[in-house]
Formats: sequence, C-alpha cells, structure tokens
Amino acid sequence: MMTGLHVVKDVDIKVHSIPVPWSVPVIYRYGGCRPNPRLAAWQAAVAGAARLAWGPLEPTSDPVSLKLTFFLPRTNESDSGVVVPILKLNRLTGKITKRGLAQADLTNLAKGTEDALEGIVFVNDILVRHKEEIAYYGDADEIGVWINVGILKGAT
Repeated sequence: MMTGLHVVKDVDIKVHSIPVPWSVPVIYRYGGCRPNPRLAAWQAAVAGAARLAWGPLEPTSDPVSLKLTFFLPRTNESDSGVVVPILKLNRLTGKITKRGLAQADLTNLAKGTEDALEGIVFVNDILVRHKEEIAYYGDADEIGVWINVGILKGAT
C-alpha cells in the first residue's frame, strides 16, 4: 500500500450530476479541435464542487490520495452500466454521426474527474500517489461521484 505515507488532511467533495467519461476531442482535418461538450459540463460541475469543498486553500503541491466512488444510472432494469454514444467522424464531410452505444469504463470516468481537480485541489495530477476507484449502479437520487482527497506526508 502506501509505506511511509500518512494522511495529514482529508477533504470530501460530492458532485450530484451524471458522471461523463474522458474522451478524445474531435480533431478537425485542417486544424483545431472540439472537446466533448458533455465532458466539459461534467468537469465544470466537478470543479465547482471542488472549489466549494476546498475553500480558500491554494492547490496543494504535496502528494495526494484519491478515492473516487461513482454512482451511475442504470440504462434499463436488466443493465448494470451507464452507456455513452460512440461517435464517428466522416473525414470527407467533417460531420459526426452516432455509431452506437458503449458502456463507460471506470478508468475514463476517473480520468475526466481527476483532470477537473487539477489546478483547484492539486497543482498537477502527477501528485496522485494512491488512487481507489469504484462504481455502483443504482437509482437517480444517488447519481454522481464522491471524492475523498487525502494530502499525504512522508513521501520522498
């Protein structure tokens, strides 16, 4: 686990919104790109909740521990996961079409959430030395993420 490290400060952040996984921005053939608007809205919600919970503190430059507990909506009664659209860029027309649906994976949910904390909670995500991620699927009143940030001391 974390030999020699111990938590000196603990902050809980709760975000009540449907989590959106990280995704690659659409890159246009002749330059420029367009980020996923759903991801941008999710990251804004995470950043807003982080600012409220973190208060007037500056982002830490100490190592941190993150525990991310996602509460995701069921897509139907028999399903156990949240789905996201698979998009395809037509390189000739530049139009984006929906190709189908795929289940969001926990790694990409965590990445988009962690990126939103950078510059608010910690200076850079390279400071994350320990991370736990878990996802539960349930009812609409539980949707969102609970984030626990621990500032660590004793790291070299």
